[in-house]
Amino acid sequence: MIDNFNEVKELLFSTEKLRKQVIEVSNEVDILDSLINECINDNARRPINQSEYEVKYNNLILRLEAAEKQLTEVDAEITLRKGRREKIELFLDDLSKLELITEFDEEVWAALVDFVEVIGKDELIFDFKAGTKVEG
Repeated sequence: MIDNFNEVKELLFSTEKLRKQVIEVSNEVDILDSLINECINDNARRPINQSEYEVKYNNLILRLEAAEKQLTEVDAEITLRKGRREKIELFLDDLSKLELITEFDEEVWAALVDFVEVIGKDELIFDFKAGTKVEG
């Protein structure tokens, strides 16, 4: 299990593409900031049709807001992936320290199971610390 995770963890939790996306979107935000400032300065320096100015300005603002929203979402996804990776690595580290189990072990139970939900007389849901749920 641990070896399998080590083989696929980069694939599952890689943030390389997301970090590239952050750079691209950050560059777009910088460009849009410059265009907005240029638009404002141009309006202050010379007479411009205010209806055309407002349309141009509002379109730039909408693009900027969309780019900033995208940047926030990508940053959140990077944080989420890093957190999941860390959580699973800690879980597997705890698991690797355990010996083969032949009978109930309270430490193993505490290391693996987050909590158990009692749904009814004959129905339980086991929530494991690794994020898996098993109904029993």
